[in-house]
Amino acid sequence: MKKFLAFLLCFVLILCSCSAENEAEKEEESSSPASESSSSVSPESSVPEEPESASVPEVPFDELSENENGSFRKVEISCFYTLNLYALTDSGNLYRFDYTDGSMEFYRAGVADFWAGSFYEEGSHYGGPNMVFENGWAFAKGEYYYKPDFTAVAGDYFLRSDGKIEYIDEGEWKILDVNAKTIKARQPGSVRFLDYENNLYRFTPYIEEPLLLNKNVTDYDWNFFDKINYADETICILEDGKIDIIFDEEFSDPETFLSIIPETAKKVHTSSGYFLFQKEDGTYLYGHKKHGITGNIDIVGTDAHINFRDYAIIGADGNIYLHIEDLTFFGEAIDDNYTVTHDFIIELP
Repeated sequence: MKKFLAFLLCFVLILCSCSAENEAEKEEESSSPASESSSSVSPESSVPEEPESASVPEVPFDELSENENGSFRKVEISCFYTLNLYALTDSGNLYRFDYTDGSMEFYRAGVADFWAGSFYEEGSHYGGPNMVFENGWAFAKGEYYYKPDFTAVAGDYFLRSDGKIEYIDEGEWKILDVNAKTIKARQPGSVRFLDYENNLYRFTPYIEEPLLLNKNVTDYDWNFFDKINYADETICILEDGKIDIIFDEEFSDPETFLSIIPETAKKVHTSSGYFLFQKEDGTYLYGHKKHGITGNIDIVGTDAHINFRDYAIIGADGNIYLHIEDLTFFGEAIDDNYTVTHDFIIELP
């Protein structure tokens, strides 16, 4: 009888051990990238249910399929090891243009939005731009996450369809409970967003809540404090079209800046003191806040981007107009300004 009880006890223990191993395997499978719906969220938000594995589309790694392109809809200049231009079409095709050899490379398919800041250039630690894909996946800081609510990205911040903003902080996804309609970033770690009442806010993980910067804003951009631009200034286009600049009181030179900008504008793009104002007729005014206005750019544009002195404009004719100025301070002076200028017209592939 004792032998029988001992055998029965061993059998029960073996069953319990197998059950524990099966549960561990299930937990490991549920945390794998192929079945994971999201990373952890902020404590004050409920953890979403993980979708059925069959309902999660495949991660869009390198399977590229060329779709018919209608027009370019977004453009950004990025510079890490080399200067590249990224351009997104209305069909979700993302391209990369290398001005050194004039090549246009088909980069990714099924892209809904991207952010190609200099920190996330190909070859950097994170291996490429942050992206939101049309099938619900997102690429953030070099990793893939299934986030079907994401609609836009700026820096390390992702806009959701309900107006909330998600970002990764110390390895975990956090939710910023706001009602944003647009987000912009010049650096990965901070974001400015416009809510549905046209209030402009600034947020970084180092502050407890967003800071209100301005009201009645329709478009905005800013110069951040760096080794080239010793001031942090936010430029706003108000609802009546007038330009309002929030100056850095300690370092800015408001008189010079205000003397060279237009009275009204539709859009603004700025980087380290250089600016592109889109005028009422759709063309642009290009210049620097201290060096004076370079001049008018007689291109009617639908989108634009500026990175230091280089700029790109998507023209109403469907082409991208890219202007690059190579500095030659460490080589032979090619001209009086120590620059070599390159201008490209990039047609839709």
